[in-house]
Order: sequence, then structure tokens, then C-alpha cells
Amino acid sequence: MKRSNEKNILIVEDEVVTALDIKEALFDFGYKVTGIANNSKKAIKLLEENSCDLVLLDITLKGDVDGIKLSEQIAKEYNIPFIFLTANDKNNTIDRALKHEPYGYIIKPFKDAELKAAVELALKKFDIKKELENKLETKQKHLKALEKTFKEENETKKRFIPLKYGYIFDKKNKKLFLEKKRLS
Repeated sequence: MKRSNEKNILIVEDEVVTALDIKEALFDFGYKVTGIANNSKKAIKLLEENSCDLVLLDITLKGDVDGIKLSEQIAKEYNIPFIFLTANDKNNTIDRALKHEPYGYIIKPFKDAELKAAVELALKKFDIKKELENKLETKQKHLKALEKTFKEENETKKRFIPLKYGYIFDKKNKKLFLEKKRLS
């Protein structure tokens, strides 16, 4: 398959067969897999070494740090969207996972079409989020510029006092003007 607009995806999955199936499916969809990690330490190492657009993250991982805990670090330090993968459909696990704002949640076993839909939705949602953040940043810059202009205009109004017959007094420089000509 020709790869246009290729996205890099990291797979964090401790079941080798599942990880390889996901890798093959992602390749068929036109995505590049930057690596496969079976624990959080390897995942962080791969994130540090590679550009990554999305992480597929198993909730149950070997070691001290599970996928939910790892998602906190991914969100905070790398600002990369992630999709949880799990065979666990218990409400308490789902509730715990949702608190970390995943871009998707896939229950294993899943079909390739479900994976494709989840990946495409996650990438689209993240692009929209970045676009909105950029627009917000631009609006905030405009707002600061307007505030500065308003403050300057307000200071100008306090500085210049209009008097009768077209006279204006400059409080700062203690000068008197008539029709923009300095009198004193």
C-alpha cells in the first residue's frame, strides 16, 4: 500500500502475538509502527528515540507501571494521543482509564476495522484539539494586544484633558495646546 501522510504509531502491548497482529494491521492501513514495547520502560525509551503520533497502550503491562499510569506520563511529557487496549471490560477499569482522557478504548479481541476506526478517530480528534489550541493561542495574543492598546488609549485620555474652545492640556508635560499647536 502506498503511504501518504504516514503517521507513526507506537504499540505498547505485552502479548507478542497481539502486538504483531496490530503491527500488521496498522501497516495494511498505511501507518508506520515506530516500535513495540512490552513494558513501560521500553515504551519511554522508544518515545525518546522516535517521533510518534499515537500510542496504542495495553492497560495491563508487565512490571510496576501499568498502561493507565504510563498514559499519565505520555500525556504530560510527550503530548501524544493514546488509545487503551484491554481485555478487561470491568467498569472500575473503564472508569479509571477514562479519567486519563484516552482518545479511544478498544476491548480485545477486536477486529481490524475497529482498530482502524479507533486510530483514525484518535488522530483526527488530536488534530482538531491542536488546531483549537493554536486558534486559542492566537486569540489570546490578539486579546493581549487589544488590552495593551486599550490601556495606552486610556492613559492617553487621562493624560490629555480637553478644555473649552478647543484647548487641550497635557498633564504629563504640563503643556497647553490649541488645535494641536503648542502654546506654552
